[in-house]
Amino acid sequence: MREACSNPAMAKQAFYDVPKRGTGPTVHLMRELARIVGNIDYGVKELSRDDVKGESEIQAFAWDVETNVRSTRSFIVPHARMARGSRQQLVDLGDIYLNNQNTGARAVRECIATVLPVAFTEEAKALCQQTLAAPAPGKTLEQSIAEAVGAFEGNGITRGQLEAKVGRTLEQWTGTDLGRLEVTFQTLMNGEITPDEAFPVAPVTTQEIHSNKQEQN
Repeated sequence: MREACSNPAMAKQAFYDVPKRGTGPTVHLMRELARIVGNIDYGVKELSRDDVKGESEIQAFAWDVETNVRSTRSFIVPHARMARGSRQQLVDLGDIYLNNQNTGARAVRECIATVLPVAFTEEAKALCQQTLAAPAPGKTLEQSIAEAVGAFEGNGITRGQLEAKVGRTLEQWTGTDLGRLEVTFQTLMNGEITPDEAFPVAPVTTQEIHSNKQEQN
């Protein structure tokens, strides 16, 4: 586990950062920990589908075969998704399948976390965070930050937006800041959030409106 979580490739997949859901370990990390522990069976089943109601019944589970500890979650998944603040009905079979699997993956992540030792999972998360905060091998922190900014800019996100999210100018960023941005970037690349959700436009304050009026006058 320590070797896996010290690998930058694993650490970059270890966390998500989604508005309204917060941050936490991804299903990728939990599956890797389950593989390392061994003797853990887990998965997602579609128990039924109702195209008239537009919903599926899904079951996620994780079973530690060695200790006989089992966690199961059953729930209804609407054939719909939120797009720009409104609910969008899904009719394409491929979209419905992917929607069910994405929801099921989040549930199986929680099931795996339930059967794993808490101390084991917490150490893995801490090690992944340390790995994310460290500069890339053979590079300085400044070089790693410059590469991260370039990657965001390649996806239409400006340096100003990044500095606003971190709360400090680029020159003041720490390894921890870099690690958090890496989590945001991977969440974006996975399609779990949009750039607008990750970097919302700050609302205009009353003071700014008055200031603009005074400048125009």
